[in-house]
Amino acid sequence: MKVYLVVLSGPESCSIEGIYKTYEGAKQRWDEVRLNQIENAKKSRDYAKKYLPEDTMYDEMIEKLSCTDPEKIDNYPHETPHIWERQLED
Repeated sequence: MKVYLVVLSGPESCSIEGIYKTYEGAKQRWDEVRLNQIENAKKSRDYAKKYLPEDTMYDEMIEKLSCTDPEKIDNYPHETPHIWERQLED
């Protein structure tokens, strides 16, 4: 049986955000995770602009996370949502 894991992986950590029977279910959860990351980056950017107006890190994160293709998204060196396909053994 094939399953799809939605993971949030970074250079120092990896967390499973969900496990799904279909790619479509995983893609929906992947998109939710991605949009949540964008929202968090926007909040952090607004806060950081008060103290470091020249900092563009969060703008770059928002741009990278705007990619809607799980195969092409790359938010390195920050956490990136992925869909991993795995085969379960009996």
